[in-house]
Amino acid sequence: MLDKPLPPSRGSTPSLLLKAEIEHLRQLLVHYHEEIRATKELVKGTSQGLEQAELSFFKMKEEEMRIQGECDASMATDTRIARGIWRGCTCPSHQAIYNGWPTHNADLTIAQCMRTCMYC
Repeated sequence: MLDKPLPPSRGSTPSLLLKAEIEHLRQLLVHYHEEIRATKELVKGTSQGLEQAELSFFKMKEEEMRIQGECDASMATDTRIARGIWRGCTCPSHQAIYNGWPTHNADLTIAQCMRTCMYC
């Protein structure tokens, strides 16, 4: 017979979970206090209030997300893909497939051959 560890007793499990939850919440509380203290120090030397600093922070985050989205699109290997006007693969044997297909929304125009065709 295989030696398996015994499951924890029902009486000890809730107390262990409770202790782990308390410790986790304590760590979160310390982290939040550190963030609040750092934010207050940041705001203290400026003419902005805390509310204004938060708005500035959120605007910076939105700008960062927008820039990241632009970077992802510009990192495409083909600029046509980045602009969203890709017409599928470029191999001569598959071009007939794309006649009359839309020139926008690359997800609609890229065929399965894109993954296997050596010309693509």
